[in-house]
Amino acid sequence: MTDNETPAVEPVEDKLVDEVVERLMDRADASGAALLGEGELLSEVTQAVLERAPGRRDGRTSRL
Repeated sequence: MTDNETPAVEPVEDKLVDEVVERLMDRADASGAALLGEGELLSEVTQAVLERAPGRRDGRTSRL
């Protein structure tokens, strides 16, 4: 992309992403949840985000 082009979708602010990740990590640490492996938190969070994404159909999003 050149300097004159605008992105098709506005990027999420790094600060917001950092805050969400920090809160997720804090809660995982406090509860002893595993991020990866059996019963992994990362898969559960990913699934929850996809299920709540705009434009979803039958649990799937029209675009990712």
